[in-house]
Amino acid sequence: MTKKVIANAFSAAAKLYDRAAAIEQEIGQRLLERLSLVNLTPKHILDLGCGTGYFTRKSQKLFPAAYITGIDLAFNMVKFAKLKDDDIYYYCADAEQLPFANQTFDLIFSNCCFMYIRDLTNLCAEIHRVIKSDGGLFFSTLGPDSLKELAVEAPWLDMHYYGDALLQTQFRDPVVDVELIKFYYADSNELFSDLRETGAYDIPTDYALDKPELTVTIEAIYGYALGANKLLQQRKDQAGNILIPVESIKCL
Repeated sequence: MTKKVIANAFSAAAKLYDRAAAIEQEIGQRLLERLSLVNLTPKHILDLGCGTGYFTRKSQKLFPAAYITGIDLAFNMVKFAKLKDDDIYYYCADAEQLPFANQTFDLIFSNCCFMYIRDLTNLCAEIHRVIKSDGGLFFSTLGPDSLKELAVEAPWLDMHYYGDALLQTQFRDPVVDVELIKFYYADSNELFSDLRETGAYDIPTDYALDKPELTVTIEAIYGYALGANKLLQQRKDQAGNILIPVESIKCL
């Protein structure tokens, strides 16, 4: 899907999103619990793909002394979030073109947003630009085994793609892991309604299963990495080959 299609889908879902996003809220809560276990005292926090501000507000309670900013591609999501919060800054912005200066944030977290980005390396490079050298990135996203019971077609990437993108953009100590979460629905129609109302899944309106109740699997991918002091300065020879200084290479 194009960015315009994604933005329009989530804008249309803004009013119903919090009611329908049980899956995203469960994953985000587990991401927030990981944050609470780390010794962090951030002054400036960015919620990347903040949606309605559901977890932006929760992070404010977790870090009450921090200045918190939320961004989202969907205008109506940002508009809805602003109605609920006067002391949190919200912007409609593209995660791959962040409107912030270099090394602005001590902490960047993102719940169920990365899977909609087509160029992970470009995304990670932009996050790397705005995160401080000792800052932390925490994110969650969906893996390819999500909703396998429904045979939903979605371009969700394997966890290794996220780890590779973090390494390519010079993040320090990246860690990516997977958790399989089971969601039980006594009424499968309730599941389909939730999926459609979030704007996040392309479920046909006539989609149905023979059995009324249903258990679905969500593959939740969690990632963590630290910012780096700066990217290695790259020099090229006349043939265009990248030259890396020997003194910058760490011996194993």
